[in-house]
Amino acid sequence: MTILSIDRSTPHGSFAIMRDGEPVAFSEFDEPAPRSPEWFPAMAAALAAHGIAPSGLDAIVVGTGPGSFSGIRAVLAAAQGLALPAGVPVWGVLSSSAIAVSRRGAAQGGRIAVVGDARKGCAWLAMHDFGADPSLKCAAPRLVPYADFASEIASLGSPAVFSPDAVRLASVLPAQSPKIEPAAPTALDVARIFIEYPSAAVRDPVPAYLHPAVTSPR
Repeated sequence: MTILSIDRSTPHGSFAIMRDGEPVAFSEFDEPAPRSPEWFPAMAAALAAHGIAPSGLDAIVVGTGPGSFSGIRAVLAAAQGLALPAGVPVWGVLSSSAIAVSRRGAAQGGRIAVVGDARKGCAWLAMHDFGADPSLKCAAPRLVPYADFASEIASLGSPAVFSPDAVRLASVLPAQSPKIEPAAPTALDVARIFIEYPSAAVRDPVPAYLHPAVTSPR
């Protein structure tokens, strides 16, 4: 099976090409702006260098956030554009779960909390449980007011906490909040979720939005 995976839910994006569960190409990049397109030619060149046409892909897997609205939308549009002519299926996994998979060795009692800054006075929180069974128990990301963050983490048994927004959260959360370790999702971990925990993947994905849509009156 040949898989193309992409994540741009943070400014530090990446793509990977996996063949039979092993990476044959992996690239990380920092984009100056969420809609910056420089990463796409590099990805197309990597596919070509390995003799892989879009029609030769078995799946395209993208990280759906939470995170950068523009970055996630750009990845979904690119994935759909590559997939449509040959009918390649597009799948999505939560970028928060990609972080959890990358840090599962640090899980306290098999549990990891992945958090981020949702702005508007809230953090987002997603709990992951790597139990004895082969499934990954993942709660959908939800909003937690800054003021309630410390008590919420304590109520969950004080799991290990990781975040792509660790620096910013340290400046906005109450002083008694638990330590948050920095971590960002990668396309390799997006692919690993799809391969190792297929039930966590969603066909024809949409971005993980947390705040209600804001519309302007006509």
